[in-house]
Amino acid sequence: PTAINGNSAPLGSSKSSSRQQRLDSPKLATLAARGDRARHVNPRCGQRLATGLVVVAFEPRPYRPAVRRRVARLSGPGEGTVDLVCRANFLLGELFAEAAAAVARRAGVPLRRVYAIGSHGQTVRHLPRPTATAGRRVAATLQLGEPSVIAERTGVTTVADFRPRDVACGGQG
Repeated sequence: PTAINGNSAPLGSSKSSSRQQRLDSPKLATLAARGDRARHVNPRCGQRLATGLVVVAFEPRPYRPAVRRRVARLSGPGEGTVDLVCRANFLLGELFAEAAAAVARRAGVPLRRVYAIGSHGQTVRHLPRPTATAGRRVAATLQLGEPSVIAERTGVTTVADFRPRDVACGGQG
């Protein structure tokens, strides 16, 4: 089986102002299962994992300046209206789907042979330290790049929300 994994670096965080934040390009890799059981080290616990996956193609996909400005604008506290966030979520889903199709083509793998697409999304706010919110201690993180759009455009099962899952279980995302 072949999988595509996409990752975008954090943009918003609780430690930096919007002027200091980075907006990195999505990075995509086509991974293929191989019999040699490639080994990777889990950085959290040092455990070696036998994944059996190897990178067959890797491709950074820079955002166009207009997209970069739009997404950067959403990351500042109080800057993103619900309408702007919603449209950017679907826009990035479209762009990530196009990027996934392109990296699969580059690797010579038809999308019908891709088992799954993993999308980290574009982080626009990352607040992993719990704070008092409505009588509870709440951590939060928000990634854009709608996985349903990626799945619909590519026809490939898409998994996402890796960072929110880690924050939900007490991690840093």
